[in-house]
Amino acid sequence: MASWNKIMFSGSFPQVLSMEIASPPSSSTVPFSLKVDNGLVEFNTILQVPSSGVVDLTEGTVVKTVSDSFLAVRNATEPQGVSKILIPFNNAYLDTNHDGEIGSADLLEFLIAYGDNVENLQTNDHDATGDGEIGSADLLQFLIAFGALVDDLIDTRPSINWVDPSYNWLDNTGVATSASVSARYDAIAAANGGNDANFWSMLPSGGTISEAFNLPTDNVKAYVEKTSGITTATIELFTYIYFTQSNTGDFGGSTYYSTSSYSGVYPPL
Repeated sequence: MASWNKIMFSGSFPQVLSMEIASPPSSSTVPFSLKVDNGLVEFNTILQVPSSGVVDLTEGTVVKTVSDSFLAVRNATEPQGVSKILIPFNNAYLDTNHDGEIGSADLLEFLIAYGDNVENLQTNDHDATGDGEIGSADLLQFLIAFGALVDDLIDTRPSINWVDPSYNWLDNTGVATSASVSARYDAIAAANGGNDANFWSMLPSGGTISEAFNLPTDNVKAYVEKTSGITTATIELFTYIYFTQSNTGDFGGSTYYSTSSYSGVYPPL
């Protein structure tokens, strides 16, 4: 068993004269992971990369080279993209410089994105048709909007009469807010054993699809479910789409559509 002597004391300005260990263990009886011998470093228990360099290892695995000179970490063979959850396209997304108008600066951004796809770009700002690709059909929609003010563009979200008494979600000031709508959702789900079907069915549930944008125009749940990467509408996405979306939000979107409350029909029919 190795024995150690204390050779450094606080404030003593020590010098190390020897690192010799008395009764060193034998490598035959005690396997070592790292050994330093006459200036050479050996790694005993770390897997060695085959001479071919081909090995099937989990990303992040530490291995040693054939010459035992270097340690290496197995990386992914290709960059691993992260698919971002993105809410459905809306016309204000075309205003990528956020100046309130679809103009030449936005056109430049569109042309840079042209031919690419939503997964690579991690945004659907230019994917007006919702097919995941930025192509000629999207260019047509951009050109239709070009020169327009964002205020004059169609809002693709289904209209809701936020003060409809049957919804029973107005707060004490008589308006619908993200908090009051969420509270109503929670109450309905709790009353039905966690099932939220009654919440979605009380909202507009038509079957009309916009030809230009391939989005439901009168079905709130179906619209929310056009969000990429999800299969079932959630209250979090619903309130984000109608109340809190922003240019820098986790789910994409535009601050233009952000609002604190509703007191009538919105978007306008």
